[in-house]
Amino acid sequence: MENTAPAVQAPVATPRLGQILTPEESKDYSRRLETALDRVKSALVIIQGKRLDRQDKETADRIRSFVAQAEQARDQDLVSAVSLAERADLLSRDLLDRLR
Repeated sequence: MENTAPAVQAPVATPRLGQILTPEESKDYSRRLETALDRVKSALVIIQGKRLDRQDKETADRIRSFVAQAEQARDQDLVSAVSLAERADLLSRDLLDRLR
């Protein structure tokens, strides 16, 4: 009696959907991403030193969440990463304005 094990197939890589960017577009999106993330991180340092009410704490948490998502999406979907970082930037500027 022959003992034959079923053949194990290597997982097939599923194609990722996303925009195809030219090198110039990719460079521009990368620059925008870094600029927004730098501004947000600077703002978070300032925000961290402020006394926040519950709503402001929630906003700061949302900003941190957008930053984490942007950094996670950076390699897979640069356009989405920029969108998330720019949302975080807008929220952080709004929060800083309210705290002044």
